[in-house]
Amino acid sequence: MGYGKLGILVGFPVLLLFSLLVLSESSYAAHASITYSEPAIFEACEFQVFFPTKTTRKQAFTHGVETVIIQSVYDGESPFMRAECPSLAKFFPSPKEMIVQFRSILENYARISAIPNPQITIQETELGVEGTFAGVRKAGGFDIKIFGKVIIGNRSFLSLLVSEELKKFPSDKSIYFLNTVQAKSDIPKQRRRTVSELLTVHAARTLFPIFLCFLGIAAFKYGLQRFDLKFKLPLWLAFISLWILGTLISFIFGLEIAGKIVPGFSLLVFVIGLIVWVIGLLFGRRKKEV
Repeated sequence: MGYGKLGILVGFPVLLLFSLLVLSESSYAAHASITYSEPAIFEACEFQVFFPTKTTRKQAFTHGVETVIIQSVYDGESPFMRAECPSLAKFFPSPKEMIVQFRSILENYARISAIPNPQITIQETELGVEGTFAGVRKAGGFDIKIFGKVIIGNRSFLSLLVSEELKKFPSDKSIYFLNTVQAKSDIPKQRRRTVSELLTVHAARTLFPIFLCFLGIAAFKYGLQRFDLKFKLPLWLAFISLWILGTLISFIFGLEIAGKIVPGFSLLVFVIGLIVWVIGLLFGRRKKEV
């Protein structure tokens, strides 16, 4: 068996397996993690929750009382998320009174959400008495999961609602939204990150896709060498230059946009490099042994 064929049989599977591992890591960093967070701020509310999407505010009336609702802006892929945190005194004389009626309140929320046979839970948490209601309903031919959470505080109560296709629930964004509730007194004052710290974060996020791109360039170089063609740029310099470029793209355009551009470009370069490498092994000249 010639060295060219042996190189294909041994080198190609190893390089492909390694590249797929790198690509899966970069895909996870780009899509699985939450890249956007927006706080929902209500006046006279003792809680704070974070949305993983952009939001919009609107006025609403509940039992004749005007309240503010913050909800997610539809982007075609995220679940519908809604938050409301009115003053408790507008509806109940005391927190104890609301706790006594809590089950019927949760059942009423479920009825308004058109949930048949809802699942109701009530428990004590560090934030206060917490209740949930959940169920599935049909909408547009799809099974839609409705999940609501209500937390009773001392001066206000926070109401959260998530609506998402059943086969996708709970998505990363649903989990993030439902589990980022904090008491305002527990929220530490966040120090603004320096430019160097932000660059470090963006550099770490682009490392895996840039390394995939580097593998493609390395394969391209060695493919050319089989045809006695020169690739003058040192590989170490190519890697550093690409990493800097990827970091700057992520820093300027944001993690969400860079998470689509950088992995896509890296995959394209890798595929081209792999093709040139295979062609070089098959048709290029093997160096003569001395």
